[in-house]
Amino acid sequence: MENDKTIGTLLRKSRESKKLTIEEVSTKTKINLNILRHLEADDLDSLPNKTYVKGFVKNYAKIVGITQDEAISTLENTYLVIYPQETAQKSTPEQTEIQKKDEQSEAQEKVISIFHSLVSKKALISFGVLIVGVVVIKGLIGFFSQLSSEQVTITKIEKPAAPVVVTQVLEVEDPTIKPKESNLFDIKAAQKLKDEVTKIENDKKAQADKIKADELEKLEKEKAIALKKSKEQEKAEKKSKQIAKLNGKYPFVKFYQAPTKMYDVLENAKENSDQTLLPDRFKRSVEAGMQNVYVNATEGDTWISYQSDDEEIKRFVLKRGRSVLIKGKTILLFMGNLNVAKIFLNNKLIKAQSKTGVKSIIFPQTEAKNFELPLFPSYKRIPMKSSVYKENMAEASVE
Repeated sequence: MENDKTIGTLLRKSRESKKLTIEEVSTKTKINLNILRHLEADDLDSLPNKTYVKGFVKNYAKIVGITQDEAISTLENTYLVIYPQETAQKSTPEQTEIQKKDEQSEAQEKVISIFHSLVSKKALISFGVLIVGVVVIKGLIGFFSQLSSEQVTITKIEKPAAPVVVTQVLEVEDPTIKPKESNLFDIKAAQKLKDEVTKIENDKKAQADKIKADELEKLEKEKAIALKKSKEQEKAEKKSKQIAKLNGKYPFVKFYQAPTKMYDVLENAKENSDQTLLPDRFKRSVEAGMQNVYVNATEGDTWISYQSDDEEIKRFVLKRGRSVLIKGKTILLFMGNLNVAKIFLNNKLIKAQSKTGVKSIIFPQTEAKNFELPLFPSYKRIPMKSSVYKENMAEASVE
């Protein structure tokens, strides 16, 4: 699958063609903004269960003018590409149960739709009138049949002296009159209709309860995401305050112009097609016009500091076997123990040498002329931009 066939790219391009911002889509669909961002980035790992993702995609598709069939088909293909092994595995009992419930819900909705289309108010009135008519006709037929039988039993006496002759009258069954048992059909039909209506109402109530439970679960997840975002913002504000509270001048650091040649891109490296080093799910996440840097700590722990565009500086230890994907127009990366990690730029391995294992790298290299080294000078273990450090840096001592 080409990158422009993933669900994230399809939704984003359709939104942009409608000249809508992602915030406007969030307002119209009532879907959390972070969920939409993960969806457009094909970051399926950060999204909830696939069932919910389908709902998000359907709502999104309505806003940007995509048919639901196209959107769901593209979503399924995206899952197949990103999780080929997981898709091939046998479904777990929980997944099977969810799928059965979804199929039952769809079947129930179809039954309800068909029943409502057939059993309208007018149809019920007509059915009632028909039953009343049948009962009236049967009553009239029974009345005239009884009257006719009574007339047959009357014998005419022609002579007074003649003995009375009692004529035995044989009752002839009227084929137009149904036996009493046949009347039960109408009662059973009415009862069956009542039972069906009751069942449909119960099913609708159960479906409404399920939807309410799903909405509550969705709200809980959105609250958790909002809480996480709030904590991240609080952490960033705390760090900003820590920098502001630093007393005195920062120690003098000598800055120098960053070199314009920091690495080489290896277009034909065998590592570019090695699934263990560069999984397909990361390959598919590459965005055109962006610097997509993938760092994989393959042979040991490495510590990194990086900044994507104007976002907060991030600093942590990348444990062996772990990886990180960084995206941005401009990316500043500072690594220690460089030689134990593999670095890919837009799905191509790069070669960055360092005798000490410490390396500063700027993506793209054409932006290196706008930066000085060190990229992230620190004071009291707090890394900061070089421009902020230089503003508060003490002057060089004169010997």
